[in-house]
Amino acid sequence: SDLDRCNQTARELGLERTALVSNIQTAIDGIGRAAGFADLAALVEWSAGEHSPDEVARVDAAAAAAPSLQAATATATTARDLVRLLGAIWTDQAAAPDGCRRIRTLMGQQLTRHRIASGFDRSVKVAAKSGGLAGLYRHEAGVVEFPGGDRYRLAVLTKTRPGHAGDHAINAAIGHAARTAVDQLRG
Repeated sequence: SDLDRCNQTARELGLERTALVSNIQTAIDGIGRAAGFADLAALVEWSAGEHSPDEVARVDAAAAAAPSLQAATATATTARDLVRLLGAIWTDQAAAPDGCRRIRTLMGQQLTRHRIASGFDRSVKVAAKSGGLAGLYRHEAGVVEFPGGDRYRLAVLTKTRPGHAGDHAINAAIGHAARTAVDQLRG
């Protein structure tokens, strides 16, 4: 299966704590099912209506308990594995050189600058990939390159509690953490 091939490639690249257990559609539909709906679309449709605070809290708690959001049963990785993967991509070890070059190009075209890139001025090139799930997880992994060519691989992973609405603060914290880490490495 595709998942088996992806997991085999992860092992071959030395990604020791990375495991894919489903595709993203299956994972997000599982959140809807855990909350008592047919899929995520049905949960989103329900959420657009008027509901008591108790109903919303009950549905939010059930959704947050979905297997696809639990470390023991979800697709998972670590910051260390993401940084290792970035190294393999930047050195053409993750795939054929043309494939790695394509990934680097796509990551370099990311339009948003609200996570890792927010920690750096515009003279620093940032090639990154953001990820998030169910408002609970906000992550970004990327490579920052300073004028002169110094390059650093980063991954910042966050988790919040259900109902937390601090997207801007979390994104800013990701940028701050990235900048702090690079400043430490640069001495």
